[in-house]
Amino acid sequence: MKIQKIIDQSLTQNKNNLNFIEKSRSLRADNHIIDGLGINYSKKNILTVKLYVKIVNPYPIINSRFEEFFFKESNFLNHGKKLLINSQLPHNTNRAIGLSGIALSFRYHTTNNSYSSAISGLKINKLINYSNSVDKSISGISHHRYYYIFNKFLKNLFLQFCKINLPINKHGLEIYFTGEGLNKNKDICPSLCFTIYPVFGKDIKSDLVENFKNLQKYEPWAIEKDIIDAVKLYNPRMIPLTKGYQANKLSRKIYFSCLSYNFSSFL
Repeated sequence: MKIQKIIDQSLTQNKNNLNFIEKSRSLRADNHIIDGLGINYSKKNILTVKLYVKIVNPYPIINSRFEEFFFKESNFLNHGKKLLINSQLPHNTNRAIGLSGIALSFRYHTTNNSYSSAISGLKINKLINYSNSVDKSISGISHHRYYYIFNKFLKNLFLQFCKINLPINKHGLEIYFTGEGLNKNKDICPSLCFTIYPVFGKDIKSDLVENFKNLQKYEPWAIEKDIIDAVKLYNPRMIPLTKGYQANKLSRKIYFSCLSYNFSSFL
């Protein structure tokens, strides 16, 4: 009940999240968009609720209505504009592995009731992420790099290092050294994290369903069923896509989406 309440309130009552949902809908008039949800959690608690939209058309367009809400600091806006320009480069068009386009996300941190926004896009085959705290007492732009491994030997080597035996087969690894995780005292801190990055076939939805089904065979946590059930209760069309893991095994992530250009994951 606790997990369901947090997710339901985050998606139906939280004013800042609802504002992001409303403003992101305005982007659909000019862009091809897939949106969804990311839940970061420990074995007992939800740590963050992330709402995201991904613009996948070759020339992303951000209207003034969304820009005024999302890019509250001029420096954050400047970084975002550079990524928007960069997203049109040839190396950012690989639809098969989902690395194309621009991702815009809005994150609610349940542990301290704060918010942050982020924009992510490829730059020379590395994903660049700029995030900015919505809390005015915390200034500055955070800069993160994400790295991708698709080579089977290197994937297995990394997973052995983390002592996590995942059945990822053809899929890749998205690795980030400053992910949001927990330390031994259960405090939020930057940490080595990775996400299973799916490689799509012709039937994208079936591939993702099979990917998540396989991941759930590895040491599932009890809280994960509660999270999946709560998201399904909010929107039955949303499906779990993939999972992320903290290398020290103290936190995980699940990503959800309806995988549709025609309708939003958010009600």
